[in-house]
Amino acid sequence: MKKITKKTLVFLICAFLPILINAQVGIGTTNPEAALDITSTTTGFLMPRVALTDINVAAPVVNPASGVLEVGTMVFNTASTAGITGVVPGLYFWDGTKWVPQFQRGFEKRFVQSADLAVAKTASTYTNIPGLGALSFIVPYDGIYQFTLTGYLGSDTPVGSILFTDNNFGWVEGNFRMTINGVDYKKYSYSVSYYNHATSMQYFQLFNESNVVVKIPLTAGSTCTLNAAYNGVATDGYSNNTTALSHVVGRSAAILGNECEINVIYLGK
Repeated sequence: MKKITKKTLVFLICAFLPILINAQVGIGTTNPEAALDITSTTTGFLMPRVALTDINVAAPVVNPASGVLEVGTMVFNTASTAGITGVVPGLYFWDGTKWVPQFQRGFEKRFVQSADLAVAKTASTYTNIPGLGALSFIVPYDGIYQFTLTGYLGSDTPVGSILFTDNNFGWVEGNFRMTINGVDYKKYSYSVSYYNHATSMQYFQLFNESNVVVKIPLTAGSTCTLNAAYNGVATDGYSNNTTALSHVVGRSAAILGNECEINVIYLGK
């Protein structure tokens, strides 16, 4: 067995004495400004690389001092697993119950109106927009989600409405409603129609766009329900009640206007 010489002992004391005194470690620097100070202009810090299986499973990472995994433990995950609680490569930290990704995860979903909808002038209740009723999806991540209902409203042909010499005018008004997990969010809308007798030109179903925008927190694994509907005001401002202009929602049979839609975007935690 080799003996430690006095010269070697002095060297070891000199090397480790600053660490023992300051309880600080400097790598690439002799003047550490934190418990661990790594300084380099050409190399990076390599995080422990592990293959996680699920955000709710601490393994294969363990506490070397035994016991539960310490909150704040960080790793770089190298694996990809499927499912709502699956993982993808990237940095994660343990919050005591699950692995929390340190990067933005994306999620978008779009639902589009599937058929034309004309609501009668006398309708006083909400009518579901085709293709936008009784929707649902499984929430993939914890965090804030933005929901946007884009509704288009047009008025039918204005013949027999308010008469100004050579021009006829008509209008409709009502409310778009988006329901998320049983909670209603509404937006007022209106549309006008115009007919020029002098030129026999008909400018009708001049669609007006309305947007209902909502941001709410959701929990991963839960089911989010969605519904979009429209309610036409029963007493529109016509001078001639024999003309019952319908509320055209989304687009007309003549393919005027745009289809209504709901867009869902994950904004993050």
